Amino acid sequence: WRGGSTMRLILSQLQTAAENQSLARDFWLFDTFEGLPQPTNEDGEAVSNIYAKVTTGSDHGRERNGLATRKPDGQVVWNYGPFDVVQGVLALTGYPAEKIHLVRGKVEDSLVSRGVRR
Repeated sequence: WRGGSTMRLILSQLQTAAENQSLARDFWLFDTFEGLPQPTNEDGEAVSNIYAKVTTGSDHGRERNGLATRKPDGQVVWNYGPFDVVQGVLALTGYPAEKIHLVRGKVEDSLVSRGVRR
């Protein structure tokens, strides 16, 4: 979330790289950077109820702890990790920027556009 999971991977790679003296690995992060989409029936009623509270602004606790974000246009989104925030978090690792690739878009579309196949 907001680059934290990828940051953990990069920091682990830096530790390994210090032992092997190699920064050969590239990191690829595919995301919309727009937050999670509206839940479907498959997500269950509990998630749908949380989403309804978050997007109507009636769940201020989630906004306070960062799980919901009010954008400048007033729209409330949940698990929002904007591109610039994620990029900044990953830059804090000190890993070479040319080895960190952030790809915008729905994962199922952007993987195909990068030549990744099942």
